Amino acid sequence: MIGLRRVARVALGDGGDSNLMRRMRIQANFAEYVPLALLLLALAEGQGSPAWAVNLLGLMFVAGRAIHAYGVGSNPETGYCRVLGMAMTFAVLLTASGLNLFLLRRKSEDAPLLYRQVLTGISCYERKLCQKESHAT
Repeated sequence: MIGLRRVARVALGDGGDSNLMRRMRIQANFAEYVPLALLLLALAEGQGSPAWAVNLLGLMFVAGRAIHAYGVGSNPETGYCRVLGMAMTFAVLLTASGLNLFLLRRKSEDAPLLYRQVLTGISCYERKLCQKESHAT
């Protein structure tokens, strides 16, 4: 981006340069989707998802982003690459979301009582206070 801005002599915005605007959109699109995908993958890994699943989703996400960037960055735009890249991106986001929900539900069913209490919003501290009040009366 910096090199292209120097060539186009544009410090802010796109300066009417369609190539610069296209590159700016590629970068902005990347910034829109990558944080969410990384968060979903990190959550899945933290919940004990199999390493192969996290790696496969990560690889598919990187490939989708690269294909999308190629499609949008081509002049003229390669529509099928853009569509395929976004389809792969959305597939990863949906699959990772579903995986996280599955893992959360599995953990809540197999979890000890304290973990289930935290998931349902009943803290151990509140339970102890309630027990003390019932014993005092």
